[in-house]
Amino acid sequence: MKTDAEITDGRNPRGAKCLNVVFSDDSYHMVQKFLKIGRGHEEIAVVTGGYHLGHINNDNYAKRRAWVKVNLGIDLDDMTMDVDQSDILFEMATGGNHDIFAWVDFSCPAEYANFLHWSSRKKPVGVFVVKPIPLSMSQDPRGGEDRDISSLDYVRSSANAIQQEDVEKFESLWKILETENSAFRLFDGAGQLRSVKIDAFDDVLAGSVRFKWELMPTVVLRAMNECWSSGRCFPGDLFFYKRLAWLGENSNIEIKMDINDITRSELRIRAST
Repeated sequence: MKTDAEITDGRNPRGAKCLNVVFSDDSYHMVQKFLKIGRGHEEIAVVTGGYHLGHINNDNYAKRRAWVKVNLGIDLDDMTMDVDQSDILFEMATGGNHDIFAWVDFSCPAEYANFLHWSSRKKPVGVFVVKPIPLSMSQDPRGGEDRDISSLDYVRSSANAIQQEDVEKFESLWKILETENSAFRLFDGAGQLRSVKIDAFDDVLAGSVRFKWELMPTVVLRAMNECWSSGRCFPGDLFFYKRLAWLGENSNIEIKMDINDITRSELRIRAST
């Protein structure tokens, strides 16, 4: 996905006065929507990588991508954009004394983890942190038309500049997560980003299987509902499918696997012999 020409309408990137750093595809499209209304003097730097998933202690993307694909059933390339281009834009903005806004949702594990990884490398003292807003908030509730672009200024007016102590706090947390090097980084019940082992959801998955044969989507949805009702943060349905297939080979869960379409596979608790 392009991150400069589409935004600047062909202008020289060095003429940009503001840089918006985003940490997810959703935030990219949200900021892009505002900028297309007429702010050709601003840029977007996309910092992704799915750092809430997979082992992170050696920062080897290729190895992590392969492990995540095999063990979690998720393709990191689907959530990763051109980070090298983003680094270039950030260095240019820093050297040009431009305003830099980091749009990060600290309640989203993917965005928070991506931000922590980025912060540990860039030490972004003085960068302004802004919380992304839903696209629906940029619509005029009276008629569905786009609000005036000043709404973007309004959101950014409440931004807080990152201080040195903030950078140190972010770096300390990231070092802990790197050292723990778990399968996931997700929020716990207190809203803190924590390392989570790959077998952390085996209890809810096994508890969602019944004695009669059921299609896997039924079991996955039951497990997801259990997580939602208990306020438990989980990595998504793709991992639940992958993990149930593993449990079908390594537990008392019996599986009739459809190798062409995992959603057509069936599960039940293994009958006693």
